[in-house]
Amino acid sequence: MPRKKPVKGRPFAKGRSGNPAGRPPGSVNLATIMRREHRRRVPVTINDREVMMEVEDGIIRRIAWLLAAGDPGMMKLLIESSLIEKVLPITIHMDETDANT
Repeated sequence: MPRKKPVKGRPFAKGRSGNPAGRPPGSVNLATIMRREHRRRVPVTINDREVMMEVEDGIIRRIAWLLAAGDPGMMKLLIESSLIEKVLPITIHMDETDANT
């Protein structure tokens, strides 16, 4: 397909937007959708008991469970991501005796 020639000067009249109607009322962005989904309550089974929990809490519980179980994929993801500072805000101090054991 042949390319169109670029518009010379201003593509819109001075002081006029390329989208004069603006964003439609009630439309939401991805961050709003994600926030809404993370706060949604869902049934979760814990120790053969069904409880209602926010999706975000369920995700955090699952990550913690996988880390405690030593899941290598989850450990790699945590180490390689910036999540480690948010999930584990601790500092580990080692001296020479700790390093040799």
